[in-house]
Amino acid sequence: MKKRFVVQSKSVFALLLLSALSSAAHAQRFWDAVQVGQNGWLFSGAEQGLWMDEKPADIQAALDTIVMVDRLLKKQNTQLVLALLPAKSRVYADQLPVGFAVPETVKNRYPNALEALRKGGVKVVDLDAVFEKASPEVGPLFQKLDHHWNPNGAKVAGQAVAEAIKSEVQDLPEVKYTLRELPEATYQTSSLKRVLSADLQKNYPAETFRSFAADRITESSLLGDDQPQITLVGSSFSDHTSGWPFDDALKFHLSRDVLDAAKQGQGPYTPVLNYFREASTREAPPRVLIWEFWEAFLINKGQARNNALLRLDLASNILGKCGNGTGLTATLSTDQGHFVLPVDGTRLNQYLHAQLNTSGSNGVRLEIRSAQGGQRSVAIPANPSQKTVMLDVPVYPMAGQQVSEIRIYPGAGTQATVQDTQLCTLPEEVMQTLKPVDLKSWDAIKNDSHPEIAVSGLDDLEKSGNRWGLGSDTTLSFLLDQPAEATLNLSFLNKITDQGLTIELNGQVVKQVNPVLKDQLMQMSLSVSLGAGMNVLRLLPLDHNHGKTAFVPSEPRQLSLSFTRLGLAPVTPLDLKETNLIQTPTPTTMVISGWSTIEAGTRRWALGPESTLTFSLNQAADLTLDATMYTPISDQSIGIAVNGELLDTVQWTTAGQKNVRVKLPLRQGKNVVTFQYSRWNGNPTSFAAADSRPMAVLFSAVVLRDGGNQ
Repeated sequence: MKKRFVVQSKSVFALLLLSALSSAAHAQRFWDAVQVGQNGWLFSGAEQGLWMDEKPADIQAALDTIVMVDRLLKKQNTQLVLALLPAKSRVYADQLPVGFAVPETVKNRYPNALEALRKGGVKVVDLDAVFEKASPEVGPLFQKLDHHWNPNGAKVAGQAVAEAIKSEVQDLPEVKYTLRELPEATYQTSSLKRVLSADLQKNYPAETFRSFAADRITESSLLGDDQPQITLVGSSFSDHTSGWPFDDALKFHLSRDVLDAAKQGQGPYTPVLNYFREASTREAPPRVLIWEFWEAFLINKGQARNNALLRLDLASNILGKCGNGTGLTATLSTDQGHFVLPVDGTRLNQYLHAQLNTSGSNGVRLEIRSAQGGQRSVAIPANPSQKTVMLDVPVYPMAGQQVSEIRIYPGAGTQATVQDTQLCTLPEEVMQTLKPVDLKSWDAIKNDSHPEIAVSGLDDLEKSGNRWGLGSDTTLSFLLDQPAEATLNLSFLNKITDQGLTIELNGQVVKQVNPVLKDQLMQMSLSVSLGAGMNVLRLLPLDHNHGKTAFVPSEPRQLSLSFTRLGLAPVTPLDLKETNLIQTPTPTTMVISGWSTIEAGTRRWALGPESTLTFSLNQAADLTLDATMYTPISDQSIGIAVNGELLDTVQWTTAGQKNVRVKLPLRQGKNVVTFQYSRWNGNPTSFAAADSRPMAVLFSAVVLRDGGNQ
């Protein structure tokens, strides 16, 4: 099969996107980009990384994770075999758009990954080379209108993987299968075609195909067969219910039984995690684990997001019960219906192992509580038919906190017992994959992904450049090797009446915004003190779609806030040149809170109950604050404070304007200048009933200058 990479200076391609379902909620996500090829071929933009720059750190995180899993499985006497599946656009590069220049990063992605994995000791089946050598008589190996392979590709891959591991399974019981060809059928859905508009879809008639099934001819034992010792995990390429019988091809060519634990729509890592959470896996771990891994999943995107917390989860669940762990005593709190496990602190490299025996549960929840009052919650999937739930949960402390108690909630109305409770320690090869974040400016919207920042409760990037918060909790978790001062920058749009927002850092509330105004873009910057260790930043909206209300009833996602900025930046010292916060944009070295946007270039409302300016200095200094301010409120007063010390109070008996000059004695490092208001719009009365903002004072000048520059 010939491949052709066309390298020209100009890229020619078409990106076709799903139409928006609602202007409020549905600008289309970049994952749905489609590249229109030649001769009726469509390609996924995900394979080419068309929406983002491929970052070496992202690819390396995926490779590190695979190598880590391989080493942990070897400790469990399980052989990992990675079936590295090439992108369709790699196999059929000659059908890409005429003149399309394949990026060098895309060209090199597969061979570089193959080399790195083998160097790391992973047994990898090079399916790219297998497909290259496939006979033309086999026919196409991928669908034209879908990013998945077809039954031909699944069969060729199955034979190659079977050949690669036959020596590993020769002593396993032989189970003979025959392959039965199925009648010709038509694909009812095609992942790429369905993205096109209805008019464009008419240009692409439905594809027909012939699949096959493996029929067992070896009779089962009278006592029944044991669980297969060969397991297949992976994505929709391997999930039998998706229609591509990779598992049947493996069974036939291996003459061995194969358990298919692959799941569609969950990416490469979650199926592995959930498989090892099963009690049956712990009782009978596989001899061989075949892991189908699509090349595009090497990019840290969508279902393939990879981060430190994922690696801790994977490692904890693969290892399970440890032989030298610290035993814990679980006490049942009968009035609250949960188990309490007191602990004397935990470390980053520790996890809780426990076996929960239940009468059936819809979900298990753990709370990891600290002596300082912070806590984090972990949900463990379970179902009512599941009588044993294995708990292997990382119990790292949040930065600056010490874990004092772990609570296990088995579910309302569930009868449960818990056993084998212990604290286990992860091996060094796991901890080496965790890299402290280099706290450069990073934005979850602009940068989208970071291999060392775990983001949950945030949907994929959309065409309009926003990401929707999902549900009642959007969380960023990341590791730092030393304390740091940082700025949290937020910009978001709210579509819900009576919305609110609480911001927590490491279990402590740092900001509450109530109300969050509807249909107005809100911007804020907060100064936050990060600690050494695992930092957990949570954005907790009061409501979301299908919560108390549904602002888009036809949209199943639990949309909360539409973020156009959600990022962290290191604090850098303030430039002591004159700064006017009204006539010029806010300096990037200053964090402001409690201020509206600049209006007409000449004025800015300060919002009750207080406004702050936060910045850092290289050395102690005296600055001068000059302010011109007007209030429409009688009996208004403003307290001006620096680092908690009140310096001046400005009072009005009637509405009017005042000019104020205050000397600010500032210290080296972080400083906070605070304006505290006694009254504002709505408290106790409104002077602008049609405007819901808590406006207190209208500033036409807020100037900071060096104390010597008068």
